Amino acid sequence: MKKKRSLASCIQEFWPATILTPIFVIGEVAFDVLIPLMTGKLLDEGVKAGSMHHIAAYGLTVVGMAVLALICGGLSGRFGAKASTGFARNLRREMYRNVQKFSFANIDKFSTSGIITRLTTDVTNVQMAFMMVIRIAVRSPIMLICAWVLTLRINPKLALIFLVVISILGIGLALIMTRAHPIFERVFKRYDHLNNVVQENLLGIRVVKSFVREDHEVEKFGKVSQEIYMDFSKAERILAFNMPLMQICVYACMISVSWIGANLIVGGSMTTGQLTSMFSYIMMMLMSLMMLSMVLTMIIMARASAERITEILNEESDLKNGSQPIEEVKDGSVVFENVSFSYAKDPSKECLKNVNLTVKSGETVGILGGTGTSKTTLVQLIPRLYDATEGRVLVGGVDVRDYDMDALREQGAERLVFDVRNNGGGFLDELTRLLDYLLPEGPIFRSQTKAGRETVVSSDAGCVEMPMAVLVNENTYSAAELFAAELQEWDWGEVVGVQTFGKGFSQQTFPLLNGGAVNLSTAKYFTGQGNCLIGVGLTPDRVVELDEEQAAKLRARILDPAEDPQLQAAIAAA
Repeated sequence: MKKKRSLASCIQEFWPATILTPIFVIGEVAFDVLIPLMTGKLLDEGVKAGSMHHIAAYGLTVVGMAVLALICGGLSGRFGAKASTGFARNLRREMYRNVQKFSFANIDKFSTSGIITRLTTDVTNVQMAFMMVIRIAVRSPIMLICAWVLTLRINPKLALIFLVVISILGIGLALIMTRAHPIFERVFKRYDHLNNVVQENLLGIRVVKSFVREDHEVEKFGKVSQEIYMDFSKAERILAFNMPLMQICVYACMISVSWIGANLIVGGSMTTGQLTSMFSYIMMMLMSLMMLSMVLTMIIMARASAERITEILNEESDLKNGSQPIEEVKDGSVVFENVSFSYAKDPSKECLKNVNLTVKSGETVGILGGTGTSKTTLVQLIPRLYDATEGRVLVGGVDVRDYDMDALREQGAERLVFDVRNNGGGFLDELTRLLDYLLPEGPIFRSQTKAGRETVVSSDAGCVEMPMAVLVNENTYSAAELFAAELQEWDWGEVVGVQTFGKGFSQQTFPLLNGGAVNLSTAKYFTGQGNCLIGVGLTPDRVVELDEEQAAKLRARILDPAEDPQLQAAIAAA
């Protein structure tokens, strides 16, 4: 059984900084709590007695302690920042590494937006809490204890007041924490939902605008935002009791010590310097309590985040290799034997049921069906991105569950042939994302509005180094044309077919009041090197024509690959 990972395991190389931070905090506290004691002696043995010698000695001592406290505080801040930021970096890295091992089912379990929230908001909360724990949560209790011990040394009766106050405060803070924590858990789940709404909207923004659904999307976003607001408001109302509780404790201590201390001074059992030191220690203890309450508030928020992060760190992929996985795939044949599949592992909610399919190695098969008919799901079962709920999927005559998953998935294409014949184009952002994936670093797209504003899109250094070819014809338009042109321009693939249409405008849909819509050209677009295809089109590297019968079959999508001279030429070229 795999050992559960804790957040502490992600501190790693930042353990020295994590340990040094509280050490310097302790040094800072030691000097801070001694300063009031020296101040009291300065008043009693120096000022009150009129001794310049004692005034100078105790004064220099106080200054020296203040300087040392400042140095320790600066070093604790430096090491604390290094430890907390490094801890956050490691948390993100370890979560991201584990996410890479997830199956699609694991990703579906958390949702994309949920994983993003954990990598951003949740890690930030934990980072802040960690910083407070190694600094304030160390400083405050130690200062509280030391200050109380010194007040006990000065006057035991007055010191007992603080025990009563601390007990009341501790009970109050515990009640606040237990009531606020469940609300914060709910808030972060709503954050996941909010991120999902934003993600869906931005990815489908063209569809939203085309169908005039902006108001609906705003309403949906507003609903989730309102839910977060209501939960946060409820949590903050509970946390708001923290400050009044602290103030009650502060004023109660101040009044009690002032009254009892004044009587003790009048009675001669206490000096003015001792009372002054007592007030300093009171403020130290109360400030420590206030800082502790801040830490506890942050811990309440971070606790929910920490639990969510731990879920990601300890999640294991539901897809694993067998004890002796097969490393070599014999051939590319695919067989589905009575395959059924359900995302929820529920037989009543199957999206595939009793599928039987045989595809020979090297055979080309088209899978047709409307949106949501599980075409993608069927294909994802082959490289074992999901496991079939029932039945078997065989590749090369072997059950995919018997293969090493990396070995199975690495048996990919040896060459790429893109068919954009009779393709009217598509969205430009999808085009640029695809080109960015395929091409090396450099400009891959340019556009120019009627106002003359130019936009340049470049790809990163990552690319696919594999033989490629693109099929085009006279009905290859717009973004499809530009796709072929970019591969040709980069000498990254051979273009096969006949001259393309020559359309280089982008359109935007504008809805009309009568319920209709109109498409207007809003910008020209160019290749990465600035070539325009308008009215010119793209000339193939290898011109191959179809006869009328072949062209008709291609339009009807019934042209046999073996009888397609353009396809065969593209395969040969790639």
